[in-house]
Amino acid sequence: MAADHLDLQADLDDLVRWAREWGLEINARKSALMHIGHGNSYRYTIEGKPLPCVQEHKDLGVVLSHDLKTTTHCKAAAVKGFCATRGDLILTFRIFNYDLCVDMSYFFTPSGTNNLQGHSKKVSKPRSNELKVSPSHVSGMDSKPGYDSDDEFFDCQSEACFYAVASPLSKGQGEVFVDPKRAYLKLRGITGARLKLFANHVDANKFANTPVDEENLSNPYPPSPKADVESSPYPSASQQTLIRFRSMLDSGNVDVVKQMVDENPMILVTTSDTPTILQNFETPLHFASKYGHIECVSMLARHPLTKLDPRNFAGHTPVDLAATRLTSQEKIPHSDFDCPTNIVNRILQIFDERYN
Repeated sequence: MAADHLDLQADLDDLVRWAREWGLEINARKSALMHIGHGNSYRYTIEGKPLPCVQEHKDLGVVLSHDLKTTTHCKAAAVKGFCATRGDLILTFRIFNYDLCVDMSYFFTPSGTNNLQGHSKKVSKPRSNELKVSPSHVSGMDSKPGYDSDDEFFDCQSEACFYAVASPLSKGQGEVFVDPKRAYLKLRGITGARLKLFANHVDANKFANTPVDEENLSNPYPPSPKADVESSPYPSASQQTLIRFRSMLDSGNVDVVKQMVDENPMILVTTSDTPTILQNFETPLHFASKYGHIECVSMLARHPLTKLDPRNFAGHTPVDLAATRLTSQEKIPHSDFDCPTNIVNRILQIFDERYN
C-alpha cells in the first residue's frame, strides 16, 4: 500500500511537469482528494500544496460519494425536480387566477409545509417567492347533488372585471385583459385604440374583436353648434389699452377717457358681459372716495346692494381713502368745496348717514 501511495504521488508530479512543458496550468485550489472504498489516510500534494480530503464531490452535475452510493445525488435530483414542478404549478396558478379569473382555490390549497407530498424525503429550499402551493385532492364537491363543474367555472368569473382594448384594423388585433396596467399600456401603445370595462368575458371579447372605425379617428366627435348670438364688432381691449385707460382715469383726463370709450366700448366690459377689472380689490366706491367725487360716493353709498366696508389690497375701506388722492387745489373736483378737508368731511357724512 505504501508503494502504491508513492507511485500515485509520482504520477501527480509527472502530470505537473508535463503541464508546465506544454504551457498548461493546474489549479490546486480546485483539486480535491477522495478515498474510495478504503479508510486510508494518505495525503497527496500538487506543486507542494496538500489536497483537501472530501467525502463527497460534485463534478459535471453528478454528486460522487466516497462509498459510491447514489443517495446524495438522488436527493439533489429530487430537490431540483420538485422546484421545477413547483414552478410549473405556480405559473399555472397565476395564468388561471389572473388571466382567466378562475378561482384556483378549488384545486390547490395554500400550504406552508416543507414536505413534498408522497415523497419520503423532506425537501426544502428557500425561495424569494412567497406563494407556496401543494396539490391536494379535490374535495367531494362532485358528489354533491345538483353540482355542475361548468357552472362552478363560470361562477368564478362573476365578480371579475375585463378590460377590453379595441384597435383600428390597420393597427392589429384587440385584446382582453384582467390587469388594468397591462390594458393601459396596450391602449397607450396604439394610436386610436379604445378601452372599455366589462363584467363578463364574452362582451369584452366581442368589443375587442370589433375594429375601431378609422374614418372618425381624426375627429371622433361632431363639431358643437355655434351659438346664434350676434358678435361684437369691437375687439377685446388689450392689457396695454387697459393700463392706459386706467392712467387716464387716475389723472382725471375726462376727454381722453370719453374718446377711448367711444372708439372701443369693450374697454368697459369683457367678452362675458362683466365689468372690466382695472385693479383687483378696488371697488368703484374706493375710486370715488379717494378721488373726492362726492356725487358718485353719494349715489353708490345709497344703493342697497353696495357694500360700504370692502377692503382693498392694502386693507383700506372706502372711508379710509376719503380724498387721499387730492394733493393740490387743481385736483379738487367740486368748486363748492375750497379744500380737501371739506370734501373729506362731506364723504364721512355720507357714510355716517348710510350706516345710520
